[in-house]
Amino acid sequence: MQRYMDSIIRDIPSCYAYVDDLLIASVDQESHKSDLDLVFSKLSEHGIVVNPQKCVFDQSELKFLGFLISSKGISPLPEKVQFLKEFPLPSARFSHVHIDVVGPLSPVRGMTYLLTCVDRFTR
Repeated sequence: MQRYMDSIIRDIPSCYAYVDDLLIASVDQESHKSDLDLVFSKLSEHGIVVNPQKCVFDQSELKFLGFLISSKGISPLPEKVQFLKEFPLPSARFSHVHIDVVGPLSPVRGMTYLLTCVDRFTR
């Protein structure tokens, strides 16, 4: 399915596919309308029907695959990182432990964030 969708939208640089989800990120309203026309015509050529009830149009930001995408860039969803904000700080007895949170990571590796914990003996 992924390869098939990729082959359909290959020539449309502003369109990104993930399985059966499409994201069309245009630079302005005028180019967005022409990009939409192009995407819909390509889908129609291949017999793919779009469910209008599942479509969202004319958004300045949206949630897509666990991220918030806007003109400012891509950031993790606030509700996905809330646990990091509420993560309790270590007590004094663990003062020799160094904790790092790395992320967001590429979803290719199967992880979104990586928590590393190193004590003074393994540094």
